[in-house]
Amino acid sequence: MIHVNMRGFSKVLSVVVLAMMTGSAQARQDGQDSEPTYPPEGSWLAFATTGSVKRPFMDTYASAQNQHGSRGTVVCTLASGRILLPLGPQGALISVTTTQTGQGNWMRVEKNVYAFTAWRILTDPDGKGVGWVQFWGEIKPDAPDHFLGEINAAFYTLDFVALPIPPIPTPTEGW
Repeated sequence: MIHVNMRGFSKVLSVVVLAMMTGSAQARQDGQDSEPTYPPEGSWLAFATTGSVKRPFMDTYASAQNQHGSRGTVVCTLASGRILLPLGPQGALISVTTTQTGQGNWMRVEKNVYAFTAWRILTDPDGKGVGWVQFWGEIKPDAPDHFLGEINAAFYTLDFVALPIPPIPTPTEGW
């Protein structure tokens, strides 16, 4: 037969309940709030806007295994035209375009804010690789089917030497 000291049991129970209440109050103070979390997973139809020009693109975000809403891969399909860059012999300007898709990674940097980086190959008119373009920025989903964000680009030679072209932050919006 087990003998229970009720006075001791009551003291222990009081301490356990107090610890549980303090812990749940601390959890609320540590950032748990009622704002929903919107992970970026899925495919997004979006626009990058420069001045009055809206350029459509599609991005697909997938989470890494066991990393739902935390980090993963991104495939982007921003259409590209031809631009002149100093990637020819002795830095001569040549007409280049990018591969049709870019691949990269994303990660959560705070609640409903996700940073991404994606790379594409720059090609000359004959389709020969002459450099790289890196896209980076953030998307901020504010609903399950909408985000606002910003994208930047930097250009590099095949040897990853940065070209002296300052990035221009470009607003984005997706659905």
